[in-house]
Amino acid sequence: MNEHDVLRCAQAHAIRYLDSLPHRPVGATLDAVELRRRLGGPLPQNATDAVQVIDHLVRDVDGGLHSSTGGRFFGWVIGGVVPAALAADWLTATWDQNAATPGAGTVGERLLAWCAEPGIADSSDRRRCERVFSAIEKMR
Repeated sequence: MNEHDVLRCAQAHAIRYLDSLPHRPVGATLDAVELRRRLGGPLPQNATDAVQVIDHLVRDVDGGLHSSTGGRFFGWVIGGVVPAALAADWLTATWDQNAATPGAGTVGERLLAWCAEPGIADSSDRRRCERVFSAIEKMR
């Protein structure tokens, strides 16, 4: 087994999930009691294969998720999964940086500049972004 097999496994599960959104129930079909039963049990005494852990996690939480990443969810505003944004999120988790690093800070500066463009965000959004990025700048 290759150390990256678990990443390919998670990617395959993510793609299957996204492909299933048009056909999945929008709301969760399981309650917390059932999810606790599925996810319960003692901590394993020995290491478990990482692919098996991901497979079991996906299997056990199925039915306990809202399809909030799809276009039919109107419960509250969360966003939605645009493939480019999801891919960027995967990279940020992989890179595991904090906002004070040059790469992350510069990306943040660029995002702030885009938010300042007319018609992109309202003034309260821009002020909120400016406060966040001024705090980041102080950490450098």
